[in-house]
Amino acid sequence: MSAREQNGYTVEGAACDAEDDELELTIATLQSLEAEPGCPNGHALDPHVAVGAGFSCDRCSGTVGHGTPLYGCRDCNYDECQQCYMRTVHKHLHVLAKRRATAKDLAGAEALLSRAEVASAAFWGKHSKEYATSMTSLGALYIEHGEYDQAFKYCAQAKPLAAACFGTQHILYAKCVNNLALLHKRMGMFDEAEDLYRESLSIKAVSVGRQHEDYATSLVNLAEVSAQTCKFSEAEAALLQAREILFKALGEKHVKYATSLNNLGYLYKLMGAYDKAEPVYMEATRIRAEVCGSQHPDYASSLNNLAVLYMVMGAHDKAEDQCLSAKMIYEKTVSSHHPERIVCLNNYANVLLRAGKLKEAEEVFLQVREIRASALGESHPDVAKSTFHLADISAVMGDMQKAEERHQTVLHMSQGHAGLLALRCECLRSLASLYIKVSKFEEAHSLLLEAQEVLAMSHGCEHPEYAKLLMNIARACMKTGRFKAAMGNILFAAQIHQTSLNLVLAALPEPRRLQYIASMDEDTSRLLTLAVKHVNTFDSIRQCFHVVACRKHLVFDASLYGSALGDPLVAHDARVETDFAELRALRGQLVQHLLSEGTAAEALQSAPPAQFKHLVARVEDLERKLGKFLKAPGSLCFESNDALQSVSASLPRNTAIVEYVLFGDMDSDTSGGTCTIGHYAAFVVEAGQDTASLLDIGHADYVHALVDEFLGATRQTKRVAAGLTLRRLVLDVVVAILRPSAQHLFIAPDARLAQLPFDALPCEVGHVLDWELTLSYVVSSRDVVGWNDINKSRAQSYQFRDAPASLVVADPDFKLEAASSDDTSINTEPLVDWGCAPVFQALRGTGEEGNMVANMLARAQHEPPKSLTGPDATVNNLLQAQGPPILHVATHGFFLPASGIPKSATRLHQSLRHAADPFVRCGFAMSGADTWMRGRKPPPCAGTGILTALELRGMNLKGTHLGVFSCCDTGCGHAQRGEGVIGMGRAAMLTGAESVVLTLWRIDDDSTPALMKNFYEALLLGFGESGPLGRAASLRWAQRRHRERGEPFSNWAPFVLYGMHHGLPGHGPA
Repeated sequence: MSAREQNGYTVEGAACDAEDDELELTIATLQSLEAEPGCPNGHALDPHVAVGAGFSCDRCSGTVGHGTPLYGCRDCNYDECQQCYMRTVHKHLHVLAKRRATAKDLAGAEALLSRAEVASAAFWGKHSKEYATSMTSLGALYIEHGEYDQAFKYCAQAKPLAAACFGTQHILYAKCVNNLALLHKRMGMFDEAEDLYRESLSIKAVSVGRQHEDYATSLVNLAEVSAQTCKFSEAEAALLQAREILFKALGEKHVKYATSLNNLGYLYKLMGAYDKAEPVYMEATRIRAEVCGSQHPDYASSLNNLAVLYMVMGAHDKAEDQCLSAKMIYEKTVSSHHPERIVCLNNYANVLLRAGKLKEAEEVFLQVREIRASALGESHPDVAKSTFHLADISAVMGDMQKAEERHQTVLHMSQGHAGLLALRCECLRSLASLYIKVSKFEEAHSLLLEAQEVLAMSHGCEHPEYAKLLMNIARACMKTGRFKAAMGNILFAAQIHQTSLNLVLAALPEPRRLQYIASMDEDTSRLLTLAVKHVNTFDSIRQCFHVVACRKHLVFDASLYGSALGDPLVAHDARVETDFAELRALRGQLVQHLLSEGTAAEALQSAPPAQFKHLVARVEDLERKLGKFLKAPGSLCFESNDALQSVSASLPRNTAIVEYVLFGDMDSDTSGGTCTIGHYAAFVVEAGQDTASLLDIGHADYVHALVDEFLGATRQTKRVAAGLTLRRLVLDVVVAILRPSAQHLFIAPDARLAQLPFDALPCEVGHVLDWELTLSYVVSSRDVVGWNDINKSRAQSYQFRDAPASLVVADPDFKLEAASSDDTSINTEPLVDWGCAPVFQALRGTGEEGNMVANMLARAQHEPPKSLTGPDATVNNLLQAQGPPILHVATHGFFLPASGIPKSATRLHQSLRHAADPFVRCGFAMSGADTWMRGRKPPPCAGTGILTALELRGMNLKGTHLGVFSCCDTGCGHAQRGEGVIGMGRAAMLTGAESVVLTLWRIDDDSTPALMKNFYEALLLGFGESGPLGRAASLRWAQRRHRERGEPFSNWAPFVLYGMHHGLPGHGPA
């Protein structure tokens, strides 16, 4: 039984074997012959006749009468009758034909089978078993040729003939049925193919049994047709059964078992279950590499499958890598018209398209279409698919007339074609998008409604593609003024997306989780545009808030995997602890590898060495693996399906929260493309209230300009003017709608607003800092719901005074070097001259601050704090800390933007400037940092002296009530729409810290100790009868005192508190 790949499935191929009994001719004999069989010793047989009686056939032992034709070898005294001789010739021709077909010599195989057909018809007649076998084999060969008219002629004749000669339970009859089914499937006649495959399956259940590999192959055939007609549940059941049969029959290390995994992965991709598809595909690829080798077409097929999956998932770089690798293998191993090579070529065209190489992509698409039309005919489904690709690329290139013509051609070809429902739907959507671009909105709306009917019928109403279609319809509704209909479609799509998020995020490595979430940004923008400008009802705001709050916190959730906070979410499994430990260690190695490269960082990014590639691959594998042990990301957001209810019920009494969100104003989307005009809105939720308010803040460009002017102004008057306008725009509108009893406002900022110290905004008299309303910050609204979980898990008798020792890290020895007996150079290459001045200078104020904080903590807790100062303040010592109640760090901090760094910058900048992960571009300078910056070698315990946020995520800060990062720029980081700030604060909260004090810019070493003294006085000691204050109130009080002493704005304004605002447990206001 032969097999080949088709549309991602490996299915049973056309059967061209002779009868299944073993041939008596040995392989050695066959190899020595070309067209005629011989005696057992390989000599040619000469024809003669039997003379007299007593002759017998040496092959069948039958008696041969006088005058009977014989074929014999005088040298070997060997004779056989004509019947045996012709049967041997017939079998021999079939075996040779099969060998030629395997060697891709289809013309040679056809000549041999044609000879067998003529011989069998002449000797046994056209109703014989031998003639039926020849017809079956020729039909199968023409299917492989792609000559479907000839194939149909032979297959249609072979089926009834085989039934008459062998019976309907014989294996050859099953092969005839299978050939006809395969032919109908290739011709796009899926209903007929399904009926035939079911007949073949029932025959094999009797002839070979339900645990035989041939039965499993028939299950795959049936599943492939079921999937083509969108009967996904039936297809999945068949493929899972086939996989189990093959595993038991052949074992894991077998190419057919790998093929069963490939089939299952392809089905999951069709279903939109990408989290299931990728690991199955990867396992199939691994097995094929081991069994077939890395230059085999089967291995290329697996790479091709992965490429398609990655394109669907939006991971275009990975898709291109896999596609090019597969293409190179196919070019070396198969002909230019081979079906798998054509599929790969088509995928390569898609890669070119996504890379913006439109002309090259169109040329490849045209090449694919010509090959398919020549082999399959103009009406074949694959030709329709190629035509659609050309229509799509014409639209991208701006040739609207050609694009419309090609779309209409595809719609005509797909009309009434069951196997092209998905293509028809996609074509309708694509043509609708084309009409939107040319302002034919009503025509677009009609096409999308037809597409909705088709997709609901083919995929159902819970499929991710259905959600995408709903968003298309919403877009058309907005263009035609149907705003309520648009809102309904978007909210329905959001529900479907939430389900797919739960499935997908757990299976992706972290960077791709964030990438996947970002891909839904336009959908969220369209929803917010409607809610802010067109459908501002209580119910629409409630539902919109739920979507936005879930999406915004999902970015935080997506980073939980592999962080300490993710541990309690993991199912109890011994393997997980080891994997988490390995992941943390590998992340540290990645950072150290980057730092060790120094000025070679650019080369590292363009051509990473093998070790770095291995580290990255292993980290991604672990992130993907650990994701499967975690709860679905959606379950981390809100227990109920109503975020407003959860947040309102969780807010402390007399408090409120404002959730700022930056979105694209889709009303300005006039071209049909993605909108680039930003707009701010704000959701306001008060404790115990059933409704939320949605405020229109204004254009993002205007807000950002004010933020830049306020933070960058060198003159007091200019800063005050910008600050007053900014306060009225982003804060006064919020405060104006709060109840008079509101005492605390939690701010969940977004994008550039995350870099704004709201307390420092000026008023007509003083600052917001002087208001009775206290401000503090959270990542998203979901944070306040999490506080309830923390409070419930903490014992009622828990007191901060009785907690384990806190940790103070201050005044590192930046010049710490390895012992003089060690080799003080990092490598034998000439060291880069980084200048004479220290890059990380000693900070006298941090030493004073560390001593002061340690003394105050010693008075507040029974167990004195642990201090890491001077040479002890190393990266390794800090990372070993386990949940100190308070973690205070006073040292140099840094944040490196992704661009705009001069090439003459420091070694740290040169090493990390191209790091894609924002968690790598920010951190602390620890002992030995300046030594490393100068190209010298710190002691092994100090590493490079650089601690990044990525490494900080490997800590366990569960049980840490407060982190105080009294360093420059610890509140800075990667600020994007819907993500907040990804930096040191985010890393600390991912590791389990309840709250953290951060700085939004560089802080003054001389004045900061005094501010920290005031902060800890309020937090730990309090004032008279009032007792200690809450965390947010303590920081606010310290900032006021600092300002009242006449300290400049830049010295007190940058400090902000993220997270829980309460007092320390048992030590302040709850």
